[in-house]
Amino acid sequence: MPQLETRNLIDKFKYSVITQLFDQADIDKFRDWVYKGHCATIKKKFTSKDNSQWITRNYLSAKMILSATVMVTSLEYAIKHNLKMSIPYLSYYATITCCRAFLYTIPENTWNYSKIGNKKFLEMSHSTIINCTGSYLNRLDTVFAENTIKTIKELKEWRELFSYKFPSSGLSVIRNYDVNEIIEICSIMCELAQLSSEQIQKYVSKKCMYNYEEWAEPEVDLMEAGFMYNDIIDPEDAFRVRYLSRKQPFPVSIYYTMTEGMVEDYFGAWQEEGEDNYDPDEEWQIIFPVP
Repeated sequence: MPQLETRNLIDKFKYSVITQLFDQADIDKFRDWVYKGHCATIKKKFTSKDNSQWITRNYLSAKMILSATVMVTSLEYAIKHNLKMSIPYLSYYATITCCRAFLYTIPENTWNYSKIGNKKFLEMSHSTIINCTGSYLNRLDTVFAENTIKTIKELKEWRELFSYKFPSSGLSVIRNYDVNEIIEICSIMCELAQLSSEQIQKYVSKKCMYNYEEWAEPEVDLMEAGFMYNDIIDPEDAFRVRYLSRKQPFPVSIYYTMTEGMVEDYFGAWQEEGEDNYDPDEEWQIIFPVP
């Protein structure tokens, strides 16, 4: 707890997008809806299984944001270097990945540990991601939800057009989305993910610390279910989840789940030395103020 309190004092997350886009009353209403979801499901009886799940969910959300950051900066690189074929793909997948980051933080989006349940939660179909995102955004603002889902569906069609049919006119056959539109959608979804992720941290801190010793030890085998890739566990994921379980053994927001080491290592995995090569170290904070 001291580590969290210290960081909260000196490094508090600052919202810059949603506070300009939505009324504070609507933001508060959405925040309360997420918090009440935890009240309804946990009921002050937090378990080691719950602890494992929510540490993992917020870690997964953090990774989705880092992944989307790589996609957005790759999109900028593709535009700059006239790599047109990749533009629809990167535009769509950056936005849908930020939607995944958002969905992982919503308690109404349940995760039932089992072979089928893990697959259903971790490998949601794109239609499920889009439909659930629209449903949850309706809790915030119905007009925004409608417009956002319309755009994501258009991006999906754009990506599919250049994955299966390849029109001879190239990108000019339909409206070409500007990179700033993609950045805006991603930034909004990332801040909403952060806002939602704060609610499990708040709930546990306020309602569940009375029996901390009973649930404080995360179940690493359950956590590893979130990092299994065709029966292969990424050693970096395994290291990070064990680090989190030691240093901060209860769920904290996405921003506090991220560490400088985690961020540096993640972007470093996409680094390739060479003049004019894509550099993931540029614009780390293009969609989210990563540490």
